[in-house]
Amino acid sequence: MAEAIPFLCIKGFMFLPMLIYYVGYSSIKGMLDLWTPVKLGILFQLLGMVFYPSFVFRPLNLGLAGIAWATVAAEIAAAITYIVIFKRRDIITDVRQVCKWPSVKGFIPLAVGGAGMLTREMVINYAFVRATRAVSAVDATGAAAAAHTVAIQVWQLGYVMLSAASSTAALVVPNVVGRYGQSWEARKATNRLLAWGMLFGVVLTTLQLAAVPIVNVFTSVPEVRQLARTPATIGACLQLMNGVGMIAEGVMRGHQAFGALAVVSTVASAAMVLTLSRTGTTLVGVWMAFTVFTTVRVTGALAHHQFFGPLSRRSLRANLNPAASRLVHDVETPTSKSTA
Repeated sequence: MAEAIPFLCIKGFMFLPMLIYYVGYSSIKGMLDLWTPVKLGILFQLLGMVFYPSFVFRPLNLGLAGIAWATVAAEIAAAITYIVIFKRRDIITDVRQVCKWPSVKGFIPLAVGGAGMLTREMVINYAFVRATRAVSAVDATGAAAAAHTVAIQVWQLGYVMLSAASSTAALVVPNVVGRYGQSWEARKATNRLLAWGMLFGVVLTTLQLAAVPIVNVFTSVPEVRQLARTPATIGACLQLMNGVGMIAEGVMRGHQAFGALAVVSTVASAAMVLTLSRTGTTLVGVWMAFTVFTTVRVTGALAHHQFFGPLSRRSLRANLNPAASRLVHDVETPTSKSTA
């Protein structure tokens, strides 16, 4: 606790620049500029590779607090970078634009969508914290916790790419709907996105199963290496579902179905916590809870697309039926001129 409290206090300074970074990141992607966030993401990762050793070890030698200060410095650099980009592109032409109070009419949709996404992130984080707590109680030596950390790192190698694909789907879907309208053509195009997500998941699963021995890179302890192999294998298999599930969640974001996304995440997180209470006494049991979480999450996202979303069969038929009814009515009902 003596080191944790100063660590958290220092990281508190990163929230404002982090908000600026996320607004800039989302705004640039909303303008269909996909490459700038990717290039900046690589740049910030390289910047982190320089900051973390410099703050933790030489020349600053700040120890654990150095991790927090390095994170704050990286977030400030990211925020400044996006402000400069906005300035050069004339998106921000005056400081008063940044300080201007938003209109209620424009703020309400952001607040509603933000509330849904905030709820989603909160319940997922709660479930993952419970998983971390369960892992820490598996054994007293800490080997299981170390193995879990290694497995998570291997799993996130593919998850980051799927997250980028999900964001791309969230941008593509509004364009497809804008081009074709809420029609069967738009549904077919969205289904192709899901098919590509499934293919992407298959490729990632294959690559990560082949790369399970990479756990040896993250630790030199033989016991941890041995314990990490099974959860790393489970995590690789989960990418098969994540491939289509992440795209389906991107489709939901593209439809601005933030409330439905929050409900799906809440149910999935509750299922994960319930599974942890039953099987969370072993490392494999914890990863079985991750499997339940992923299964419920993917099922909910696909169910929304197939049965409840604006491109579901039911919604499309409901949209077409009124038009057909009006056509029949116009054909069967003579006009006053023809009657005369």
